[in-house]
Amino acid sequence: MPPSSRNYAPENTSTILAPVKLTDADFAQALTENPLVIVDFWAPWCGPCRGFAPVFEKSAANHPEVLFAKVNVDKCPMLSNQFQIRSIPTLVGIARKQPVQASTGALAPETLERFVRDLIAGGKSRPQEKQHD
Repeated sequence: MPPSSRNYAPENTSTILAPVKLTDADFAQALTENPLVIVDFWAPWCGPCRGFAPVFEKSAANHPEVLFAKVNVDKCPMLSNQFQIRSIPTLVGIARKQPVQASTGALAPETLERFVRDLIAGGKSRPQEKQHD
């Protein structure tokens, strides 16, 4: 679906492959329209979240086959509860509307790349498995 017809907005409108901001209201639509999604649960007051943001954005630009999304835990309590987010940043890899992998903490670029490749390869990690550097 072309970005202009989505209800959710790109995080950074200067590039089409930037992460999108998702909310409780538009999350289900994003999963329906995109078979592979990586969600970064974050908050603006979280230092590690802010430090991880450029790594996440660069990976999004390198992987157009995956929707990279950001969910602000303070503004989206329903999603935070649904995915049992207890610490941030937390990444959740979703394949065909099902969470297949998760990782807590800011990832190094090479660790994020491995996370993305596993999701693309079919979610090799077990559901909700925690990955750490």
